[in-house]
Amino acid sequence: MSSQGNGVIMVADDGPSQRPPKSLAKACLACRTKKIRCDAVKPECGNCASQKRECIYRKETPRKRPTFSQIAKLQRDLAALKVFLLTLKRSSPEEREKLLDAAVDEDGAVNLLDSTEPGPPEEASSRKNTSQPIDRSATTPIVSSDDELNIANFISVDDAGTTNSFGPSSALHNPARNDRGTPSSRQSTTTTEHVKNELIANAALQRHLEHRLTRHATIAGEPTELALHLLNLHWARQHHTFLLTYRPVVMRDLECSGPYCSAFMLNAIFACCSKFSPRPDVRDDPDDASSVGRRFFKRCDELLSSEYLLIRPHISTIVGLVLLGSTYNARGETSKGWLYTGYALRMVYDLGLHLDPKQTTEDPEEIEIRRRVFWGVFVCDKLQSLYMGRPVAINLRDSQVSREFLDLYEEMEPFYPSVLATGSSSRLDENMGDAIPRYSVSTFQQLCLLSKIMTTIINRFYVVGATFSNAQIDLQKIEQALHQWRHKLPSELDFQPWLSTSTAVQTPNIMVLQNVYYSLIILVHRPFISDDHLRSTATAGRSWEQCTVAARSITSIASVYKSTYGLNGAPYVLAYTVYVACTIHVRNAASQSQTRDHLTMLKSSLECLDELCTANPGVAKPANSIRRLIEANHLNLVTEEPHSCRQNDMSFDLDIIHSTFSVNELSNTGSDMFRMADFEYAKRRASAGFCKDSSGVLNYPEARSINNDQIPKPKVIYADSCGSKYGKWSLFNQVESWQMEVAVETVKTGTTLIENTVPTTRYGDLKTADLVEIEGFRSTAAVIHEYLHGKASRPLLIAVFGQPGTGKSFGVKEVIKTVLSSFGKGLKKDWKPIEANLSQFKDQSDLSGIFDDVRDMTISGDIPAVLFDEFDSALDKQALGWLKYLLAPMQDGKYLQSGSVRSLGRAIFVFIGGTSSTFEDFTGESINSKKDDESQSQTNDAQSLQKQKWAIKDKGAKKPDFVSRLSTHINVAGPNKSGNNKDDKMWVMRRAMLLRNMLERRLGTKDKADKSISVDETLLTALLKHEKIPHGSRSMELLLQMSRLSEGQKFDLSALPSGNQLGMHVDLEEFQKDLATACFEQDIRPIDTVLYNRHMWCTWEAKENVAKSKAQPMPSGETSSPQRKEQLDISVEESGVGQSVINLMA
Repeated sequence: MSSQGNGVIMVADDGPSQRPPKSLAKACLACRTKKIRCDAVKPECGNCASQKRECIYRKETPRKRPTFSQIAKLQRDLAALKVFLLTLKRSSPEEREKLLDAAVDEDGAVNLLDSTEPGPPEEASSRKNTSQPIDRSATTPIVSSDDELNIANFISVDDAGTTNSFGPSSALHNPARNDRGTPSSRQSTTTTEHVKNELIANAALQRHLEHRLTRHATIAGEPTELALHLLNLHWARQHHTFLLTYRPVVMRDLECSGPYCSAFMLNAIFACCSKFSPRPDVRDDPDDASSVGRRFFKRCDELLSSEYLLIRPHISTIVGLVLLGSTYNARGETSKGWLYTGYALRMVYDLGLHLDPKQTTEDPEEIEIRRRVFWGVFVCDKLQSLYMGRPVAINLRDSQVSREFLDLYEEMEPFYPSVLATGSSSRLDENMGDAIPRYSVSTFQQLCLLSKIMTTIINRFYVVGATFSNAQIDLQKIEQALHQWRHKLPSELDFQPWLSTSTAVQTPNIMVLQNVYYSLIILVHRPFISDDHLRSTATAGRSWEQCTVAARSITSIASVYKSTYGLNGAPYVLAYTVYVACTIHVRNAASQSQTRDHLTMLKSSLECLDELCTANPGVAKPANSIRRLIEANHLNLVTEEPHSCRQNDMSFDLDIIHSTFSVNELSNTGSDMFRMADFEYAKRRASAGFCKDSSGVLNYPEARSINNDQIPKPKVIYADSCGSKYGKWSLFNQVESWQMEVAVETVKTGTTLIENTVPTTRYGDLKTADLVEIEGFRSTAAVIHEYLHGKASRPLLIAVFGQPGTGKSFGVKEVIKTVLSSFGKGLKKDWKPIEANLSQFKDQSDLSGIFDDVRDMTISGDIPAVLFDEFDSALDKQALGWLKYLLAPMQDGKYLQSGSVRSLGRAIFVFIGGTSSTFEDFTGESINSKKDDESQSQTNDAQSLQKQKWAIKDKGAKKPDFVSRLSTHINVAGPNKSGNNKDDKMWVMRRAMLLRNMLERRLGTKDKADKSISVDETLLTALLKHEKIPHGSRSMELLLQMSRLSEGQKFDLSALPSGNQLGMHVDLEEFQKDLATACFEQDIRPIDTVLYNRHMWCTWEAKENVAKSKAQPMPSGETSSPQRKEQLDISVEESGVGQSVINLMA
């Protein structure tokens, strides 16, 4: 009998036959307390009997064995500790102190997560709610693992405990002891879900820790920035096709020099991804496109030899060899590609990757790696065999590996089509509006299934000795297998662009998967069509139909791929599928029942092959094979293109233009200027395009067959050609002598007179007649227009320079606003640019805040404009200190925020200078040219030395790098005379147009019918003549604000502010002298004299031309030359927004 109390059991003797419970401790409580030997006799041990004390046995729960996750955690902790110790050893005393402070917190707890390596899985799992908001197990189709056989007999363990792959027939076979139990008995559903969650959480954590790599100066011998650029290209393109590289482990071991990221594998990745990079530094010779990645390929060959990698099998070596093999095949070096892939296939067997990894390891991470590498190699083996027409190396009976991948982090990872379409190497985490799931894992699983079917097709139809009788038996089985694959394919992986219900855009790997499927249909049926090696009349008709449908599908998908992403970065697998489709298109086009549709399909497919040759030069051979088939079948791919209804402006016949006008219209105009206007008019009429003339032949329109009112008339500016032979001449020569009168008239009545005198341009409220500003603003508007209609993913970069108060910000804002208003849906009512004055920022964090605003706007679908004012200001007492923080956003469209690299997207960046008045001043070109002129007269070594010091200082401040990234620049002259340009004669006009604009806004006359402004001419002339207004447009605007104009009174001397206030914005003494000077010094103004002289000269020249040409008497109704001049004065139309007046320079 027994009694119980407080968890203690006293046991009495119930007979010798009763077995003691397994839950009782072997020693009694008294012996265990005194730590003496206990004979464990029940109910009373010998020690307790001799001491005559109560013998008590405590009931205890058996000690639990550690779980696999706990063991894996301890292994990772041990690895992290080793890395931490190595880091401490290599660090300087200061760095070592920082590492120790980061590893041990104030409470004494040790945490290596923020110092070197990721922490235990429990910490990663605790974050899964934030890093994994979607229940992937519920939304992602998982292909169940294959029926696995007992492969224990094929695993051998030597005396040292090393696992090898030696089968039962091997003399080296040493059976492994099965003392671990059957894996399936342990692998319950709960454990599988736990492992899956652990792997996903670890993948998310590792992704967040990748930014640590930026701390390194170099990676695998390359600058870190270039290495990460190439790695991002790999993760965006090749990785998702074969899943050979397990990203969490590769990036982790890259940080800690682990075994799964070797130098050979890294250089193999760099070599294979270089062809996708537009950067010149991936080339050995920047001018030679064939030198892309050459140093990486060479380095791989050196590592294979120097480190004896071919005789030391490792998973990282297998991955590198397979990547290189595929790339060499794409480059056309098929022998090298075949051999490298062959080495990798042999290593797969040597490492036992073809066997179930659960038999040899219990680490979920290693199981995931081995499965992915095996199936990646398996797929590459089959694709290479098809591409080269050779036997496979891994047969179905040799592979007993599950296709169940547990890390599904990349399954629902967002993919951004617009980013990949531009060829950007940035991380794919921008433009959230067009994001779609990648489905990388399920897509690869389906490709694995197709590869198994592919193996059967190769072994049945495309090996030596294949016969029709044997192939006919297997045809139905393979057709059924392909049908079942298609039937079971998840809907999210389906893509049929020829259906209206199909998804508009799919990921590249899904498109490749679909094309591989259709190419297998062709490869199954092609041997049975009438001209192939297994032909049969009975099955030819049906097989031909199946091949035709599949070929159409391949071409349709390839065309969508081309239009969506471009084919410059497509894999060579896609090229092979297009080649297979071409073999059918050629047969169909050559048949008697050919239609133009087959020729169109063939031409489209051939164009795809040609474009695929850019990244895959080896594709040129299949393309040439198709061309030889085309020539052999005498096919003509040139299809009749519809005639364009609009011709090039320069493609017109002078005879037709002369016939457009009468003889008198061309001969009696007199002035060269009028002839120029006539030709411009005729040119625009000719641009209407071809039409059928009276004889039915396509020709230019006849002289009077066009409605003249529908033809845009050129704007004519009257200019004297006299004096054009003497020195530099432009239209402004005729304005220079009377520019003050024109300037006064411009302020009082508007810009009509100046627009009729010299070329002008207008963008919104911005008007200018300065030729330098016109060219700068027009070229900038053109660059912005091209950027908006292009596919560039990085920001557009513009620089604006000018003296303080020149209106730099105002001008560039009006240009951007004008161009954006005509793009897409136009501008929002509340649109305004993001403005940032860098001279007010303290550090980089302020700049990151601006970039966050840009990123938010790009995510919402807008294209923001950012004005970085005073970008050339100092930071921390360092001149041009901000430039180094602007280079990465300018070049790659990325910025650093809280340790994470983020992408900006499409934006317009405008850098407004605050210390340089022109772009030439900023770059030093004006100073250098000046010093060169001085050196011609007097050599000065000190000046030359100073010049070199400036160049070194600029280089250290990254000025040359900044300048090289700019797309365009503008020099804004402003309302003052340019100090750098002695020939600046337009400053009065610029000031007049600016003053007119300010007065319109101040008085509200812009929207009134009467646009005249009442201004005292004495005051106005003084304001225009005053050479130096200290703060430019700011002083002018403040001067108007302080003047009494609110009641609509005349702007005269009484409206001006007091002398003290006026002296803040003008030189008061000089301004008073200007007020005392008469407006115009003569009664007859120079403008009247110029107009009279021009009228008389044109009359004289017209008479001379008539006399020389012996012209016939003019018909009745025609006028004399001076009157004719007035008739030919085509009415001047207001120039539209963003349009410039034609500059008719001689």
